[in-house]
Amino acid sequence: MPFARPNKLVAPQTSGLVARQRLFREIEQAPSNGVVWITGPPAAGKTSLAATWLYSGRSAARHSRALWYRIDETDADPAIFFETLALAVAALPDRPCSALPRLTPDALPNLEAFARNWFKTLLGNKERAPYLFAFDDAHRLPPDSTVVAVLAILASALHALDRLLCLSRENPPPLFLSAVSRKRFAVISDLRVEAGEWEDFARDVPSVHGMDRAAFIAMAQRSGRWIADLAVAPSSHPSIDDLRTHPVLSSDRLFAGCSDVERTALLETAFLQTGEEEEWRTLGGECAVSVLTQLAATSALVGRLLAGALHKHDLLFDRLRAAAEMELAPDALSRARLKAGRLLAARGEMLAGVRLLTAAGADDEARDLILGQAADMIASGRNRELVELIAMLSASTRRLPLVRVWHATGRLPFEPSAAREAFRDIWRAAKPAEQPVEFACAVMGDINAALADWSIDAELAWIIDEIDRALPFLTALPAEIHERLVITRAIAMLLGCPTHPGVLDALTHVEAVLPRLQAGRQLLLGAILVNYLLWWRGDLAAARPLLDNLAPLANRTDVPPLATMAWHYGALSIAYRDGNDGAVRRLMREVVAFARKWGTQHRLANAYWVAAQAYAAAGDRAEAAVALEGCIESGLRSGRPEIVGQHFLRGAIALGEGNTDRAIGEATPAYERAGRAGNTQQRGLSGLLLAMAFAVKGDDRARKLIDELRDLAARSHSAIFHLHAGLAEVCHAAAQDRMAAFVAAWNRMAHLGCQLGFRRIAGLDVGHFGHLANLALYRGAEVAVTRALVALWDLPPPQRTNIHDEWPYQVDVSCLGRFAIEVDGKRLSTGSGKAQRKPRELLFHLVIANGRDLEQEWLADELWPDADGDQSLHSLTTTIYRLRKLIGGRAVIHEDSRVRLNPLRVSTDLGRLRDALWCVRDEALATADRMASFDRAVQLYQGPLLPGIAMTPVVLERQRLAVLLANEGLGFLLTLDPADVGRTLRLNRLRAAIGDAVLPDSVARLWPT
Repeated sequence: MPFARPNKLVAPQTSGLVARQRLFREIEQAPSNGVVWITGPPAAGKTSLAATWLYSGRSAARHSRALWYRIDETDADPAIFFETLALAVAALPDRPCSALPRLTPDALPNLEAFARNWFKTLLGNKERAPYLFAFDDAHRLPPDSTVVAVLAILASALHALDRLLCLSRENPPPLFLSAVSRKRFAVISDLRVEAGEWEDFARDVPSVHGMDRAAFIAMAQRSGRWIADLAVAPSSHPSIDDLRTHPVLSSDRLFAGCSDVERTALLETAFLQTGEEEEWRTLGGECAVSVLTQLAATSALVGRLLAGALHKHDLLFDRLRAAAEMELAPDALSRARLKAGRLLAARGEMLAGVRLLTAAGADDEARDLILGQAADMIASGRNRELVELIAMLSASTRRLPLVRVWHATGRLPFEPSAAREAFRDIWRAAKPAEQPVEFACAVMGDINAALADWSIDAELAWIIDEIDRALPFLTALPAEIHERLVITRAIAMLLGCPTHPGVLDALTHVEAVLPRLQAGRQLLLGAILVNYLLWWRGDLAAARPLLDNLAPLANRTDVPPLATMAWHYGALSIAYRDGNDGAVRRLMREVVAFARKWGTQHRLANAYWVAAQAYAAAGDRAEAAVALEGCIESGLRSGRPEIVGQHFLRGAIALGEGNTDRAIGEATPAYERAGRAGNTQQRGLSGLLLAMAFAVKGDDRARKLIDELRDLAARSHSAIFHLHAGLAEVCHAAAQDRMAAFVAAWNRMAHLGCQLGFRRIAGLDVGHFGHLANLALYRGAEVAVTRALVALWDLPPPQRTNIHDEWPYQVDVSCLGRFAIEVDGKRLSTGSGKAQRKPRELLFHLVIANGRDLEQEWLADELWPDADGDQSLHSLTTTIYRLRKLIGGRAVIHEDSRVRLNPLRVSTDLGRLRDALWCVRDEALATADRMASFDRAVQLYQGPLLPGIAMTPVVLERQRLAVLLANEGLGFLLTLDPADVGRTLRLNRLRAAIGDAVLPDSVARLWPT
């Protein structure tokens, strides 16, 4: 329920108060963008000094943004403090509060980071008017309170003309002093009135008008030089000095000047400190308004706030409460407490209100009040307040199941394991037919606690079964709670028990109710659904539009931060599966910045977990290592380190690098630990690493793991685990040279991989699978699906071996006997115009380099020999850009001042010829393999290199290539039997291929006569 702006944010009225110029000067001479700590005993004038400086119009503060905040007992809870401070900011003219994050319990482990960001967001605009903060009654905060540290962070965030005033009966606590620079700190403690202030009092205080200086000094001496009794006219009522100097004041003196009716009115209103006239009238009748108004006009015992409310001084408030407890009859005392408690609770001051209700014996009313507000308190992050309120109830009330449910709910963000035990005790003891609400709320709490604590284990399946058994008995359950129970059951299946037989029905139900949910719940549940579709079902096509539809919700500031982070987790997962490395980096920057803003860095483990896999799959080992450390650190900060997930990441990174032994070493303990915990997904993820690693080694232990993966895939309807089982099966068959099984497994796996559309796979050694893809083509696998899979997974062609003609290079350059370029299978016309001349010449250099790096300075000199260095380098950069536009952005690599063709994207007949000749020369190969490579080399050599191109490097390479072909070919053929007809035929083909090329004598004389 919305509450009015609390009185604690309203400053006192300044009419009738003294603008003390001496103390104004001390405030204004304090360091800029600093802290002024005003300290003194009760009624020393701290509040009136700050109020008059801020609001009287006689100070430098009059053109600034002033925020008044009177601290009370509730402000030790940082959630309440930030919520209330946001209300104060919202009252400013330009309302700069829309971008301010709300403190949730999830941010409490990173409260200091949250506070820094909160104040940076508030104060970041340097062009604004100065902020002036006044925190009254700062002594009410415990010295070691986290809010004291928050105030110190505010002090550090102040800009040039900003000021922070803290009014306290105590000196600054050590926690505050240690965090604030002494250069930005000033203490004002000498608040007694001095003779030189006579003019200020003569101007502002009616009772001093016409009084000469000597009379003023004498009056000041009589009052102990404290301002409280100097600024009011003489009265029959007790003075502030009476209350301050006499800890025990007689009732006659306390109520001096009051009639019996007025005395009764003050006692009946004793338990309210601040209120509007109507509120005082409700508690003590018209007389209460009259006597308080009179006290406000004639003494410092009561003051008025700017909004008109009457506020008792702390000293009077404390004395009246004590007097009421002593003088009122028990029934009257209970009524006074009851009426004040109801009033306070109605305006949102729950702690004070419930304390009075329970003191009045209205425990049932207090219970109902708490239960009625509990959901809103949890939604606004006031968990600690809820726990404290429940602690005020009687022991018998605290034992009620529904009260215990809310007590456990309040503890859930801080003590998830203990909360889960409490929830479980409640629903186990509840009878669903007789206590449907208690059972449903407790069992939902148990599931939520398990998910919050990542206690995803076999017990979730048991809880789901218990819900299913109880559902027929929950006929009296309110429809809203019933719907929440069904949704929670579905979430438990999707996240923690995807092998449950009812998981598909749960999925259908979630999809149906999702559009009807409130924004925050819709985003969170939608993000859960996205991640289920991605990490279990492998349904990228279904997850992508759902994530896009949720994007507007993720940008709203009124949804829970964890829901937005869950959306980012899904977005990261899609970017990872798409192989969109730029999007992964952008999303990581966004979610890390978001977590810092909301103080939820400890919840980044999932994002880092995905990013580590993405970076590793992209070949960026350094980034993957950083993300892995981020994952570990986030787990530690959350207090729930995810050991199994860390082992999985290390194992996946090792497996992707081809280090099967390390992968096995990392995955084995994770697999065993997940099995003991009953965590199906973690065991499956660890199992797929083990299956792949053993399979690559040809170890038959892979067979059992492959069977487990297939069983898990069937029970959870998971295409991902089906795919990984297929990957392991392919590796195992290849390692054991079972070619028929290999080809069959390859075809099945390739079809599934293309169907899923994932470009990146955890633990995929792309080099090894590039070799397997080439082998599959040679062994007769389906060409179309293999080509599609190679392109989808960006598999590199194997090195130092013959690449199958069907290998799907993005760019194919022919330069032997002709010059032609094909991009994605289509012939490209490079033209002969001037605009294309330099990109073609650059391409010629890169082609004859055959994958070697070329220094950019050398290239620039070759292409622009007459230009100076800077100009030629600029021209080279432009030409590289134009060549990339021609043949593809990823076809040319330009990094570290070196340029080369990307061997993963570009194939040349020159490169294939050199690979074939390398095999011809390799004496370790079988003669038949060398002969096949010789035949391929002669077939590839369709004529001289780049005929008609007169560039010197091309001419030299043309000559070297002819010599290399003749030398390697003859060297191999001369090892064959001279009587072999095949040898003779190959010699003739070689001679025809070489043609009239000029060979050195050392090669020419090798020709058989």
